Amino acid sequence: MDYSYGGETDNSNPAEDRDRINRLGRPNDHHNHTTNDFLDYAPHTFLAIREKFNLDTKTYCKEWEGGAKMKLNEGGASNAFFFYSGSERFIAKSCTKAEMDVLLDMASDYKTYLVDNPESFLTRILGAHRLRMYGTMFYFFVMENVLKRPDTSNAGDTPEWNTDNDNQTLLKYDIKGSSYNRNSTIPKNGQSVTCKYCNRKYSYQNPANRLRSCPDPF
Repeated sequence: MDYSYGGETDNSNPAEDRDRINRLGRPNDHHNHTTNDFLDYAPHTFLAIREKFNLDTKTYCKEWEGGAKMKLNEGGASNAFFFYSGSERFIAKSCTKAEMDVLLDMASDYKTYLVDNPESFLTRILGAHRLRMYGTMFYFFVMENVLKRPDTSNAGDTPEWNTDNDNQTLLKYDIKGSSYNRNSTIPKNGQSVTCKYCNRKYSYQNPANRLRSCPDPF
């Protein structure tokens, strides 16, 4: 597959950029199901976000050239999977076509907000893409990894990226945005379960017997 890097920010109509696509790779051939190509959705919109945070397109693309790391979603309801870039600076998360359409519908407003509010705690989505490999479509968007931060200890215009800063992370929380379809059946006596309060394993006993072996009673 051939790759190319984007140009400068385009001042075109943001509404038009919603449906603009940059195609990188081999030309589309409807008679060849093994055709591989890469689509860059709303390219100028996400380029403006990257430029706001001093990320040039060449660096953005090169992060994925070597040794991307895959991680399957553990217990998530979306069945999404993740790819980390070589230095883990960026995370690519898979999504459905419908989810991609929602992202593209809000992309222009999202870009405007981030550019006007660079200190926002909103996740920074840096690109929206589709990869076709051997007839199969993969939709995904790329986010900045908030657990990997630039090392600004050395003075300079371009801070070095610190990929070994786990000592700066004290606690991590997996926040669920919905309670939909997250109920479970009553476990059997003696079954090994995880406490929803302390997240530790314990042997379940029927509450009617007033027996509970959770390490941290609630």
